[in-house]
Formats: sequence, structure tokens, C-alpha cells
Amino acid sequence: MWWRTDAGPDGDAQLIARKWNWQVFLVCWLVYTLLWTPYIVREHFPAITLAEQGTLNVERYFGWSDDIFRGPHGGAYINNNPGASLAGAIPLILLRPWLVRVDEWNREHPQPDRKTTDSGVFQRSVNEGRAIYFLLVC
Repeated sequence: MWWRTDAGPDGDAQLIARKWNWQVFLVCWLVYTLLWTPYIVREHFPAITLAEQGTLNVERYFGWSDDIFRGPHGGAYINNNPGASLAGAIPLILLRPWLVRVDEWNREHPQPDRKTTDSGVFQRSVNEGRAIYFLLVC
């Protein structure tokens, strides 16, 4: 059984423990992913643009959040240190090929024509046909 950690006749205690560790990790990751937050916050925008365009310039998302400001020499940036964004960009860069396919698939489908009472960021992502992409990025 998968929860046993004692060495069987094969001496496979390490294999069982390693499998157990991965199962705990995956369950925790799924729970945190599904229940943590479905909201885009200011730190997501630089992470997304870093993964998509290789830059921290979030001019494409200017107006999506009150925490995005125009720079004095052009471009737009968040009013925060980019540390969390840089860390958040790592999995986005690693998953970039898959996220590109999801984004293309999402844009091919018709967008709903109804307005919601959800936040402006969610409504904008729905209007641009990127709702599923943004929910996966969260």
C-alpha cells in the first residue's frame, strides 16, 4: 500500500517514501491552487509580461489595476518591488509552451456578451478572451 514506509522484501522504503512525498506535494499544490485566490494582483502583471515578452514593462495592462503607473520615460510599472513578480515568473516561463496553447485556445472561443459584477480585472480578461489563461496564471 502507498502509505507504508517500512521496507518490504525488496527494500523499497526509499521508493515508497519518495512516492509519498510527491503525493503530499501534489495534493497540497492542488488545494492551494484551487482555494487560494482567483484574483489577479499587481505582482501578477510583471510576472506575466516577463514570461510573455521578457520585460517588466506592464504597459499592455495599464489601467487594469490602480497600482500600475506610467513611467517618467515611457512604459508602465507596478508601484512595488518586483521580487514577488520575478519569483512568480519562474513557473510561468517553465510552463510557457502550455500557457501559449491555452491562451490561443481561449481566444478562439466566443466571449460572453454579458457584464458581471466581478472586479475590473476579471471583466477585462473575459472581454479580451483570456479568462482561462488568467485563471491558470493565478
